Amino acid sequence: MASLYSNYYQKFADYPYWKDLAQKKQTQYTLIQTVYFDSKNKDIYFDQTIFRSAAIKTSLEWVNRLVAEYIKHSLINALSYALDIEQARIEQKYFDIFRSKSPEIDKMAPQLAQESRDNIELLRLELEKIKQMPIPPI
Repeated sequence: MASLYSNYYQKFADYPYWKDLAQKKQTQYTLIQTVYFDSKNKDIYFDQTIFRSAAIKTSLEWVNRLVAEYIKHSLINALSYALDIEQARIEQKYFDIFRSKSPEIDKMAPQLAQESRDNIELLRLELEKIKQMPIPPI
């Protein structure tokens, strides 16, 4: 996700929220790593009743395809793709798949979910602004 948003920032440099989103995703990644490595009890697993491995793989493949093809995306497409991804993370309870006996992990999931909800709000607002322009940017 950070790569996708960084690419969008390179393409749409006049829209600095892409840089902010990329930094947030990188921070989330670092947080997950830090919590995992600092946790005294590293008994962390994925609850496959919520989100199957195949679904995770499909999601990652889709994001990787978007990263590879970002140069073809218009600003409206980029915002729509990003919004779809963030919404899917909430709707599919992406952050609920982590299971652990670690209190750090238990605190992390709601924090990450809230950040995604904040991103959804930002992306919705920006998408509406762009759609209301007489000639939307490419």
